[in-house]
Amino acid sequence: MILISFVSAIQWESFDKINGLPYTNLFTTGNLKGMASSLYDFRKTKETAAKIRFLHFSRVIIAFILGCLMTLFWLSFVHVNIFVAIAGAFFLLALFRSYWILRKNDWSHF
Repeated sequence: MILISFVSAIQWESFDKINGLPYTNLFTTGNLKGMASSLYDFRKTKETAAKIRFLHFSRVIIAFILGCLMTLFWLSFVHVNIFVAIAGAFFLLALFRSYWILRKNDWSHF
């Protein structure tokens, strides 16, 4: 549980944008709202930016659904240990991303 909480906190802080557009990475209700409002904006104004936001949020939601389905699929083979493996994978990804950000932004302030 501690590992999942720690990884979630790092994930929340590290992965908040895709191509400069914000998204919610731990749950999808905010992404659903963003998708619906972007679709409404696009239908009303026909702006390209609204269409890009709609497609962005749609991809995030589809990725979330695919992740849920993949977890169910692997859970049938690996059972409960899949959650530990997923948390471990995100932990390694978060560490790599944090290292990359620190390296990119100069380590001198540490």
